[in-house]
Amino acid sequence: LMAAIAGYVDAPATLSAAFPPSSMHLAPGSVPVAPLRAVAMDENMAAAPVQTPATAKAARITAAPDAAITKGLPAMDIFVQYERSWSIQDALDQHAALAEQREVLLEIGKNRLRVRQSQLSCAEAEVQEAMHAASSVSAADAADARLVILLASRVRAAVRDVRMAARMKQTEQGIVSKHIAQADAEIEKSRLEMTAMKEVVDDKSLVAATDENQPTPLTPVDAAGVPLQQKFKYCTNCKVGGHGQRFCEYFLERPDWRTYPNQKWFADEKGNEYLCPLGKKLVDFADESHFSRIAMYLKGRAWLEEKTKVLELGLGLIPQTFI
Repeated sequence: LMAAIAGYVDAPATLSAAFPPSSMHLAPGSVPVAPLRAVAMDENMAAAPVQTPATAKAARITAAPDAAITKGLPAMDIFVQYERSWSIQDALDQHAALAEQREVLLEIGKNRLRVRQSQLSCAEAEVQEAMHAASSVSAADAADARLVILLASRVRAAVRDVRMAARMKQTEQGIVSKHIAQADAEIEKSRLEMTAMKEVVDDKSLVAATDENQPTPLTPVDAAGVPLQQKFKYCTNCKVGGHGQRFCEYFLERPDWRTYPNQKWFADEKGNEYLCPLGKKLVDFADESHFSRIAMYLKGRAWLEEKTKVLELGLGLIPQTFI
């Protein structure tokens, strides 16, 4: 019987040789069923007469749609992605958020894999019960072709569910590993950014910005009295508005430019906060012109921007206007 069942799972035509029509002993009044014809019967009929409540429950679990199996579990989605930080505090906050996101994704992944493992265990238990039911059939029942077909169909359905559960677990493992790797990559970007910020902050070659009526600060020198040279060129986004951040992004595309973090400068009576480079240093570019070696705004730009200045430029050339 077991050889016949195994042959049915792998090749349905084996049942024709295992149970030829001449060897079947049917009960009085029963209708003979040809094995090859019985193979084509709907396998949904299989295992119903011989299932126990426990195996029926396991079969429902393994046969449930994938969406129902994982219903109620959070999705493995990346919500926080790395973005360029313009201050030390923003970089620290972003790194903490990315690290927390990785822990959440790791916990979600463990729960999803635990569900897949439970699904696989139930399917394996169903296979064992199906094989036990097939191996414990009596000699008299083994002569019943319909019962053999039902037992073989049950084994085949159980094996199919095991394969499906194993494949879904492997797929889930790949998804979890992919998202964890992506989260690690985002964290690595943030870590490299904080390392670069520490490097630029430790650069002692920068001097503090001064007003026009103040003396120019002395150039920093090393222990040997040699003036210190900047390792990189620095830009700071003081978030004044306009195209300042865009210019910083363009400068940072060059390999010899680095971000210099900003800090609070002062706040006016309306609560508006103004930023400046960390330590009020003079950097190569900042959208706050007082701290920038490169002027973002040209002197005299008002003559180009303010339309009222046109009257001063060409008062005698503008024709008289009548309304």
